[in-house]
Amino acid sequence: MGFYHSLMDWHHPDGARCATDEAARRRFVDYVHGQIRELLTNYGKIDVLWYDVAWPLDAKGWESEKMNEIGVPAPARDRR
Repeated sequence: MGFYHSLMDWHHPDGARCATDEAARRRFVDYVHGQIRELLTNYGKIDVLWYDVAWPLDAKGWESEKMNEIGVPAPARDRR
């Protein structure tokens, strides 16, 4: 099973604002990471998660490395 997930949420008040406001970025990244955590922990084994629409942040702004570890069991993370 896999999921397509658009990172940008056009309805979230911090969505576009997070590009220029650090407090908004923190809130929005926490919100998106929470969505990803829900997808990866509530629906059984997930084989692929495809992110789309990275704007308005880059990989560092999205905290991509941390985001990609969500739902990965600790023993698997330790082997990396």
